[in-house]
Amino acid sequence: MSILSEFSTQLGGARRLLHTDLSLPNIYPDTGDGKTLFPHMTVLENAAFALRIKGVPQDAQRRVAGRMLAAFGLGDYLDRPVSRLSGGERQRVAIVRSLAGQAPLVLLDEVTTGLDPDLRAELRERLLAIRAQDGIAMLYVSHDLEEAEMLARSGNGRVLVLREGRQQQCAPWEDVYERPANTFTARYLGPVNLYAGRITKQGWFEADGLGALPCPVDNPSTSGVYGIRPERIRIAAEDERNDNLITGFVEDQKPDRGAVDVTVRCGDGQKMMVRAWGPDCRFASEQRVVLWWRAEDAFVIPEGK
Repeated sequence: MSILSEFSTQLGGARRLLHTDLSLPNIYPDTGDGKTLFPHMTVLENAAFALRIKGVPQDAQRRVAGRMLAAFGLGDYLDRPVSRLSGGERQRVAIVRSLAGQAPLVLLDEVTTGLDPDLRAELRERLLAIRAQDGIAMLYVSHDLEEAEMLARSGNGRVLVLREGRQQQCAPWEDVYERPANTFTARYLGPVNLYAGRITKQGWFEADGLGALPCPVDNPSTSGVYGIRPERIRIAAEDERNDNLITGFVEDQKPDRGAVDVTVRCGDGQKMMVRAWGPDCRFASEQRVVLWWRAEDAFVIPEGK
């Protein structure tokens, strides 16, 4: 974000969006926190600032910026000084100023920070509506995984995972979550069970300390890390299912918003996290249970990734 905004020096490479050079004024950066607004200007004057410096006629400025302000619930505040707005309202004005500039790419950095959950959800919905209506490309930075997932899924966007400034994976949310490129991405996006081992034969992965697990890929003798998300695993008391994949003993369980996070001790002491739902998902400590899942719900990360 710092390089795209030209706050930091670019040492190499190029910045392009659909073959468009991403240099100012082809991008519009904003933190969206409202602190960069001009206090002596009205809401409309702030929102239309980028249009004004581009030389857009005043009536067009009012039409474009006014429409976007209305879309963000600020249509009645056009002539109000920004100094009289609440913090949340100032954040919305700052975002509208970025969007109204009509740049090919808008940078939005942690723009929902400091807002309560209802306002955060409302702001995300308004951003998605504007994006769908105007086709504006947005680079949205967030450390909130639920927020990133919602925006990526609802807006048909792509998720870019960074680690120490280096790209780990860039793909639609479903691909990044279900088929992570490496163990860092797998862990970063949420709870996951990871086991080292190797593919031994068609359809099976020999996991250290666990044994044979159903494998989604067929590449014999390939070493790597087997992954399965807790919510993909099914769990039941041992006498309820005969075609079990793995047996184990319940070591811990924690209720969480209608679900139960169960830790099961399997094989040679390996732990497996299971996220279960429903009234029948409470088990006694050290109760013997069976676990199973579909091969296509797992993934294998090549060794060294």
